Amino acid sequence: MVPRIPYEPFQPMLFWAISIAVIVVAVSMSARRGFAYASRHRLALAGLFFTLPHIYAFGTSNNYWEQAARAGIFWLLGSFVIAVDLAGRRAAVWVELVPVAAVALLVPTVVLSAAMDHPYRQEQALRLQTTKVPVGGETSEIRLDEDAATYVRGLRSIAASNGFQANAPIIDMSGVSPAAVFIIGGRAPGAAWLNAGYSGSDEYFKSMLDLVDCNTIASSWLLVEPGSPYAHSTDLLKRYGVDVSSDYREVGRVRSVRSAFPQNAEQVLLKPVRAQADARRDCERAKELLLGRHLED
Repeated sequence: MVPRIPYEPFQPMLFWAISIAVIVVAVSMSARRGFAYASRHRLALAGLFFTLPHIYAFGTSNNYWEQAARAGIFWLLGSFVIAVDLAGRRAAVWVELVPVAAVALLVPTVVLSAAMDHPYRQEQALRLQTTKVPVGGETSEIRLDEDAATYVRGLRSIAASNGFQANAPIIDMSGVSPAAVFIIGGRAPGAAWLNAGYSGSDEYFKSMLDLVDCNTIASSWLLVEPGSPYAHSTDLLKRYGVDVSSDYREVGRVRSVRSAFPQNAEQVLLKPVRAQADARRDCERAKELLLGRHLED
């Protein structure tokens, strides 16, 4: 039986425990006794290593310490630089650090094991995801849990039976299923993931779709998640001359099961039914109006 290691967002912070232990041991055993004799160049290098995880985390809306810990190996490297410097020039200093390096490997081992047992926004551990399903082209496949596999098979079946062509554009309005577009062999206009439910999500959606040509918008299928507070409203498409109620037809529904809220949702695939030339013309007019407003501002 494989032991289940609980996953916590701050778990990689364990790197700090080992890093601090390395420095404390080095100081206590150092012939130089303290940082006053440490090389400024090596301290600067250690400082760089300690800073790199936060540079990695810069720009995220999540907790910086949580994100920085995912690059916590640099904290460990910084502590090694200090430890080596404090240890002096003894030839066998690296031998003393081997046990520390071995213990340090326990941190990524534990974190990796926990992540595999609790994959992000997935219901089952990776070792339990054994159901094979095709994705994209028929030559590619992926292993999923049964619920996810049912979702993929259902979505692919609906798309295929309603004339979906490979590489056709699909706008994912659900905000939580970026892989769905590629699973059925489509392409995502604007951005691979038009995420929703966050502050600024609607503005991000509009800024990405503003860059898409009207031919693509006019021919795009839609994946929507009605009633979800974390999905984009189809009203956002009015900006491009699109009226979903008349320009699209529902072709099927699939159930989406996931660990993130809402855990059990229904998604709808919509097919464009309006003449593409008319849809493109209205989109171009709408974009001209938007451009005029921007110029006035």
